[in-house]
Parts: sequence; C-alpha cells; structure tokens
Amino acid sequence: MLIGPFDVLGLKLVACDHAFIIDEIRKRISKKKSLLISPLASQTFIQALYDSKLKSYLDNFDFLFSDSLWVKKSLSFLYKIH
Repeated sequence: MLIGPFDVLGLKLVACDHAFIIDEIRKRISKKKSLLISPLASQTFIQALYDSKLKSYLDNFDFLFSDSLWVKKSLSFLYKIH
C-alpha cells in the first residue's frame, strides 16, 4: 500500500509497505522502465535542506521513503499517518 507523497520541508516522501515496492519493481521490469527508490535517513534529509545539489538529486527519485525514526515521526506528526 502506498500512502503519499508527502511534502516534508521540500522533499517528497512516501509511506509504503514492502509489498508495494516489490510490485512496483515487477511492473517496471516488465515494462522495461527504470525505477529509482531510496530510503532516506535523517542525516541525508537534513543535508538536503542545506545542499541544493543533493536536494535536486533526491527530487529525481521515484520514491523516497523513511529509513529513520525521526523522519517517520515527522510524517506522523505532520500528516497523522502511522
């Protein structure tokens, strides 16, 4: 299941389960299309706020999802998701 995307300080983050990502990978493989996904740690998140080049790289990802308790708490606080 995909929830999002959510804007958190200019970055678009998604909340999803493993099944969604695996299904998306399978779809892209069958269509021979690329897929750029990444977990986003707190440190990278904060660095992107101050580094416009890093932020522009992250903006090109299809899916950025939280790999950090603090980023997850931000989503929960701002958008009331769990």
